[in-house]
Amino acid sequence: GSGYATWMTHLKCRHFEIPCADGLMIAQYTPGLGKLFEVDQEILTFVTAKEAAAKFHWVLEHPQEALQMRKRGHKRAREHTWARRFSDLLAELDSCNGTLINR
Repeated sequence: GSGYATWMTHLKCRHFEIPCADGLMIAQYTPGLGKLFEVDQEILTFVTAKEAAAKFHWVLEHPQEALQMRKRGHKRAREHTWARRFSDLLAELDSCNGTLINR
């Protein structure tokens, strides 16, 4: 293996910090975000400046829907903690029953 996930490109800490801090993330689209969050349900993304402006206007015009999206994003972001990753990794290693070591 390559030692890193090729589908998780251009991700930054802020992609997790904003929703973990209970903020609504509006971020420039990057590959991998759609694998970690439900776009337009938990976070908002944009490609062009015009699209970004439209997303900001939507948030201002739909505060209750934006609040619900923010809450869903926060809940999803809490699934992407280091503790969760290590727990998943240990479970995966445990499921190998030593086959990785005994090669």
